[in-house]
Amino acid sequence: MRHLSALVVVVVGSFAGCSDDGGPKDAPDTVLDSSPKPLTNQTKVSFTFHATSNANGFVCSVDGGTPSACQSGIEVTVGDGEHTFEVSAALNMMVDETPAKATWKVDATPPDTQMVLGPPELDNTVMPQLEFSGSDPGDGPVTFECKLDAATYAPCTSPSSFGVTDGLHAFTVRTVDAAGNVDPTPASHEWTVDSSTPDTMITLGPAGGTTTTPDVSFTFGSPAAGVTFECSLDGAAFVPCTAPQMFTDLPDGVHTFTVRARTAAGTIDPSPATRTWTVDGTAPTVTITTQPADPSNDSTPTFGFTSNDATARFECAIDSGAFVACTSAFTSAALADGMHTFRVRAKDPVGNTSTVATYTWVIDTMVPTVTITGGPAGPVASANASFTFTTAGSPTVVECALDTGAFAPCTSPRAYTALAEGAHTFTVRVRDAAGNAGMDLRMFTVDTMAPTVMITAAPTNPTNDATPTFSFTTAGAPTMVQCSIDGGAFAACTSPHTTAALADGAHTFVVRATDAVGNSASDMRAFTVDTAAPTVTIVNRPANPSNSASAAFTFTVSEGSPMCSIDGGAFAACTSPRNYTGLANGSHTFTVRSADALGNTGTASYTWTIDTAAPTVTITTKPAATTNQTTASFAFTVSDGTIQCQLDGGAFAACTSPRSYTGLAAGSHTFTVRSTDAAGNVGSDTWTWTIDLTAPTVTINTQPANPTNATTATFTFTVSDGS
Repeated sequence: MRHLSALVVVVVGSFAGCSDDGGPKDAPDTVLDSSPKPLTNQTKVSFTFHATSNANGFVCSVDGGTPSACQSGIEVTVGDGEHTFEVSAALNMMVDETPAKATWKVDATPPDTQMVLGPPELDNTVMPQLEFSGSDPGDGPVTFECKLDAATYAPCTSPSSFGVTDGLHAFTVRTVDAAGNVDPTPASHEWTVDSSTPDTMITLGPAGGTTTTPDVSFTFGSPAAGVTFECSLDGAAFVPCTAPQMFTDLPDGVHTFTVRARTAAGTIDPSPATRTWTVDGTAPTVTITTQPADPSNDSTPTFGFTSNDATARFECAIDSGAFVACTSAFTSAALADGMHTFRVRAKDPVGNTSTVATYTWVIDTMVPTVTITGGPAGPVASANASFTFTTAGSPTVVECALDTGAFAPCTSPRAYTALAEGAHTFTVRVRDAAGNAGMDLRMFTVDTMAPTVMITAAPTNPTNDATPTFSFTTAGAPTMVQCSIDGGAFAACTSPHTTAALADGAHTFVVRATDAVGNSASDMRAFTVDTAAPTVTIVNRPANPSNSASAAFTFTVSEGSPMCSIDGGAFAACTSPRNYTGLANGSHTFTVRSADALGNTGTASYTWTIDTAAPTVTITTKPAATTNQTTASFAFTVSDGTIQCQLDGGAFAACTSPRSYTGLAAGSHTFTVRSTDAAGNVGSDTWTWTIDLTAPTVTINTQPANPTNATTATFTFTVSDGS
């Protein structure tokens, strides 16, 4: 928060005070509710505002002036120009530190209007064209309002055309600026139209302004029939002409073309058509006046340039970049080291472009550098030292020095021998042709006394430990102890040291101790790792599943003494083959293992199932034991296995329930269905039936006479079969 100045305290003292607890409160925030438009022609403007929380006053300031007490709805009177209004809500002695602010521009000065071109005082044109312009002291955009004779003002643009009749006419135009100011003194033009004389109109040709071409063509005509035309250029005498009228190789400067129509009776247009324009075909010149040195270490160089045409504008480009508008002095964006070309050209307002002025130079901001890339650093264990270094930046001088010795020209590598024990400094420096210098140095100490190291414990040889552990001791104050396996990279280690997992075979463990200057000593132990278990292979085994309560296994082992186990029982010494009998139905596992001298163990297992129970097969649907049907259909159920059917002792064949037969012969038949499970157990069911196709013989032995007078009749008969 901020405190009111002494002046403001006096003005707003009527609401000064403290909080309920005697201390100051925070000032409220201030919000502007209304303010003038950003651009206005009103010199008296008003503002309304409020505070977001309790306030007992406001402080206002105009254009950075001294703040003073104010109220919402304040009116401010200002002149033309940019203005700023600030208001802060106040609570007791505190004022809002973030005032509400409004900015606006006052433009109360009206614009001015000028007639540029209108018809002559006596004209025969019934569709005249008028040109006009406006100027605004505020340098803002303007619009126009026009009226012809007694009509009302209406928006218009320059040029404007109107259809008129013979007689006196008055054209009036006024300018309106962006602030809404209207020219109080409109521009006007009066003329008289007499269309009885021939009129002349230029329909095509330069429309004023400036052109770069020295060749022009005009097309013209007249509403009157049967007229001829006469032309004049730059005030010369009128001469007969026809459209189009060409003029070539005109010199630079202002030119005026006039054409008039002549009737057959000799009446001449009293208001010839006229066009005035300027030819400017001369390109400006451009000269580079200031530029960087070549070569230069300035990556953002500045160029100065001039033109012989004060109205010319410039365009600049660097290297192959596009031309962009620029002014002198022109400073480029940051450029990379290397060769560059600056280009500048000048253009006059009509588009004539100069030839391009160029300047090519080289930027080199690279200070020559030297970097020591090899050589001792810190303590070293050798009295000889060799240093390698690289340079960059095109140095012309390379010099080396040792300790406090003088610098002398040198090349990489630079070697020194028979150095004394103790601290040394090697320095190399470079200079380029411009005198820029770079330097690098390396400090080192010569110390040739080596420490000692001894392996005190190691694994037996051979060993089946793939991660063996070694113990060792050191002496001589080594700063680094490292271990290596099988010639691999040395890595820091401590005693005891356990290796990573090693493959079977011969290995070498080396431990070395290195002191601060690089002197080192080592100790080595060779050993063999054998973690390969014997190969155990089960060669023969029972089928799986099996319907036998016995099992025989043969196996081979590559080394060691085999031991066998059945169904997780204790391992016992065994030989191949190994037989088992009286095994119960169910799953069984046979395991054989062998251990070599180092305790590596190989194992092989086989799991199988014993199943001696045959599948249950039941014929559920079948023909009668004796039937006269030559077809038969059987349905059956099978508890397990693969189903096959057989008829009358024929071959068994795969079948499914139901199984049907047709065209069977009379006589006895037997149907058998069987099922074989995975263990080879077989279950079956059989049905035998007879097909009888011979009908019984029936013979009547006695019967009544035919005809007879008896009311009863007696018959005797015999039957060979049946009922």
